[in-house]
Amino acid sequence: TLGEYAKETGGGPASQFSAALAGTFLGAGSAMGVRKAADGLTAMVKNLKGQKLKTVDVNLRINSVLNESGLSVSDLPTVDRAQLVKEMQDAAKTGRSVDPKVLQRLAEYGRVGATPTKGTVSLDPAQITKEKNIAKFGAMSQDDSLASMARMQRDNELKLIQNLNDMGAGQAKDPLKAGENIMTALKAVDKPRSVTVTAAYQAVRDAAGRYAPLDAPAFSKLANDSLDEQMLGSALPAQAKNLLNQVSSGEIPLNVNTMSQLDKRLSGIARDAVSSGNKEGALAVSQIRTALHDTPIESEAGNTARSMYEVARSLAKKRFAAIDKNPAMKAALDEEAPDKFVQTYILGSTKKSTAKSVQSLADDLMDDADAFNEARMQILHHLKNKALGGKMDDAANFSPTNYIRAVNNIGDRKLSAFFSTDEITDIKTIGNVAQYEKFQPTGSAVNNSNTASAFAGLLERIAGSKILSRLPLGNQLTEPAAQASMQIQAKDAMNPLGAAIVE
Repeated sequence: TLGEYAKETGGGPASQFSAALAGTFLGAGSAMGVRKAADGLTAMVKNLKGQKLKTVDVNLRINSVLNESGLSVSDLPTVDRAQLVKEMQDAAKTGRSVDPKVLQRLAEYGRVGATPTKGTVSLDPAQITKEKNIAKFGAMSQDDSLASMARMQRDNELKLIQNLNDMGAGQAKDPLKAGENIMTALKAVDKPRSVTVTAAYQAVRDAAGRYAPLDAPAFSKLANDSLDEQMLGSALPAQAKNLLNQVSSGEIPLNVNTMSQLDKRLSGIARDAVSSGNKEGALAVSQIRTALHDTPIESEAGNTARSMYEVARSLAKKRFAAIDKNPAMKAALDEEAPDKFVQTYILGSTKKSTAKSVQSLADDLMDDADAFNEARMQILHHLKNKALGGKMDDAANFSPTNYIRAVNNIGDRKLSAFFSTDEITDIKTIGNVAQYEKFQPTGSAVNNSNTASAFAGLLERIAGSKILSRLPLGNQLTEPAAQASMQIQAKDAMNPLGAAIVE
């Protein structure tokens, strides 16, 4: 655990508690919850100044605060729970307060399983300067205890990558295969709808009243009167006007069979008008279609056939509405290029990948666990690829700037289509911790050139030589004061609670 790690690296009870405290808020679920709990703890400590509290009282009071975030003292392992109680009892005596932002960062480190330091949770320029320079000095030092901080920083970075891999980034297929799998799943969703529509239209074609005549003059009058009433005659597209004239003149005989064919043609003309921005033209076509469906039929068998057609038409309308709602579905049915599918219909920023359409895509994939998970893994792989610049895990540096930009470009609404609230918190927490790890605030004096650490390492090697130890005062040089100071500062850095509990 983090508490054991702090103990092994020389941290005292406060250090061990601070590491364990990160786990205390693991289930907070949001920064707001952490801040709320922290504010409550701060108020509690101030109110209890000078009091001597029993363990049960502390537990009850802390529980009353943590419950607001869905937490309780009982969530902690027994050892950590006892340490938490002891620390709060000590704090109550002095009336010290709790920094909510530090607790939030501690919680985030705990959530991803990384190791916090005083600098990364406080973001204090002076402390960050010390820790970064200690890590650089330690990396070039022969003292393995000092090198542990440099290794810890790299371990934290690898831990962030591992978090993404554990969520699914490491199992993502190549874009081509992923696109093929998702498209196959979408086709499977549409297939029963398509089969049902086809069967319904086939029933119409098999009906006895298929060729029952309609009252053509009545249709012509209904259609023209409707256009005149709404002054849409001039807006009627030429193709629709031609069909209306052919029926009115008797060139096209009007029966149940031709009615269904005419309706299909008019529907296509209306869609084309909408696509081209001709809303009035689409409205004019809809008036003709309405007149067509209102035209009387001269036989009962014909009426039955038309009712069957209306059922088929309704089923077809629902199917096309579902396809229009999900651009990815139409792309799958049209056999678009699968290697660009995920980028275009999930990760992109065009009309084909709006939050609404991505939600529809997720809904359609819900019954196919493999395809749904493949979409999730593709999103995670995309985020990881942005963070690592496409490099191998072990040889890459995690870029919080690129990662967070990629998360924001996708957005919460798209993420929520494939991930739970807790998972989205995990995704964002990875970016937050990456920022804390790489943060160098204005006012810090980190030796990025490595000259100081290189010089210190050279002195350390000279100080350790046998020749130097024979010189006057040589023994004092074999244990440089700078190295001893570094060791003290390294231990202090492993006490992030020192930044959380303030006067």
